[in-house]
Amino acid sequence: MIELPASVRLIDEEGGLPFLRINAPGGSGDVYLQGAQIASWTPRGQRPVLWMSDASRFRDGQPIRGGIPLCFPWFKHLSGHPDAPQHGFARILPWTLETVREHGDNIELTLTLSDSPMTRNSAWPFRFELTLTVTLGRELRLELRTTNRDVVPFAFEEAFHTYFAVGDVCHTHIRGLEGLDFLVDGEELAVEDTPLMLGPTGVGRRYVESRTGVISDGINQRTITIDSNGSHGVVVWNPGPDSVQSLNDFPDNAWSKMICFETCNLGNSAIQLDRGEEHRMVAQLTVNPSR
Repeated sequence: MIELPASVRLIDEEGGLPFLRINAPGGSGDVYLQGAQIASWTPRGQRPVLWMSDASRFRDGQPIRGGIPLCFPWFKHLSGHPDAPQHGFARILPWTLETVREHGDNIELTLTLSDSPMTRNSAWPFRFELTLTVTLGRELRLELRTTNRDVVPFAFEEAFHTYFAVGDVCHTHIRGLEGLDFLVDGEELAVEDTPLMLGPTGVGRRYVESRTGVISDGINQRTITIDSNGSHGVVVWNPGPDSVQSLNDFPDNAWSKMICFETCNLGNSAIQLDRGEEHRMVAQLTVNPSR
């Protein structure tokens, strides 16, 4: 393990998953080495921004429900491969911490994941390198760089599957997606013509373009802005009270306290890389009080 500054501690308790606890001047957070998953982020003087399930399983090789899971190299279930892990293998494998730097009020982490015998024997057998750079402070910036290390081209899907904490989803709406086409259950195509008002029935929409989104969290009197680059889609998801019953790592009443706004490249927008090429996907999160 590399040398860590005083503002970053490695928590490695027996029987648990190791994670980094960050206490920067601009904010604090936890980042798990499994999946390079951000589990919490709180800008200094504000409420926590990310939602984490109280029923999440923090176990080796098991998905963590909440925070910001990284979906790669596929999203949801992989067609024709029922045994393949949902949302790909990147979120359930250990990543390597390469660097930790202090930059003013921020802490910057760089973590990497490369192909292994396990991934090369999976349904997606290519040689690759992922590099995630996390800059955590008053804002949170994620940059995922994917490099094709193989001798043949490959395609992949990717997403920052971000769970945002809200006071009450029924008092929450999302601006910035107006005028975009979206899919419902992956099939029906419609156009968003007003700010997306969230309610008690759940939502599952994939927008086929990407724009800046603004979550208005009415109860907590704040807005969360998501700026992105290198992505061509957005998923907005909340299970609602009915679908949550089938999720054993999701408390039945917790659906009202979260909304997923996922920066992604999926389906027809999957990324194609020739040998030696790389692709970068960036998301930057900013929180401000409501006016």
